[in-house]
Amino acid sequence: MGVPLIAWTEREQTNYIVLHGANTAPSKKYGADHLRGLHMRQGLLDIGYHYVIRMDGIIDLGRPSFSVGNHTETHNEDSIGVALIGGIDKDYNPEDNFSSLQIRVCKGLVATLIQMHPEAEIVSHNELEGGDNEFMNSVASDFRGSPLGEFD
Repeated sequence: MGVPLIAWTEREQTNYIVLHGANTAPSKKYGADHLRGLHMRQGLLDIGYHYVIRMDGIIDLGRPSFSVGNHTETHNEDSIGVALIGGIDKDYNPEDNFSSLQIRVCKGLVATLIQMHPEAEIVSHNELEGGDNEFMNSVASDFRGSPLGEFD
């Protein structure tokens, strides 16, 4: 599918790196293109996230990293959105089903983003806007407690 040609609004500051569960079943081999299609069918111009981490650890690019995202109601203008594929079971209930490789890759990505945006706080979507994926809250909390050099 690829990234649409859009006159992106540039983000002026980055106060948050927001971690999301994509609310997809882990058995599906989804990536950014799948989420992009879903988001565009919902009326967005493009995928709302900046990065998507597949179950196999591949990082897909979403919106350009400099642009305003569309992944949180209250902090799109000052955050970067990172989504991990998975997060629900076959009955659409929250589930900790992210792969260990996904978590390792996410830690590396977050470490890089923090180096680029040292003022940013690592949070889960739930911490900003509610939700019931407690696992993402614990991942964000673990990341906040880890020195940058100890992410691998």
